[in-house]
Amino acid sequence: MTQAQLDKIMELAENGEISITEIGKICGALLESNSRHFKEIKSKMKSLEEQLSSVEEKLDMIIENQSPAFGIIVEDDEED
Repeated sequence: MTQAQLDKIMELAENGEISITEIGKICGALLESNSRHFKEIKSKMKSLEEQLSSVEEKLDMIIENQSPAFGIIVEDDEED
């Protein structure tokens, strides 16, 4: 609901041109809409958490494999 729509409802309420029943229906619709939005946000957050966990696991693996014990010998000089 936009600010303009809210302002219009408030104006109607101040002038007595809107009933409590109508206000109740509007509030119910707003609560239902908010609930749907929160579910969408929760779902997106869960997806992001899973992706972050995967990235953390890959980063940990990269860090572990950068240990000097796992280094690659590029050139092995022979002693004379």
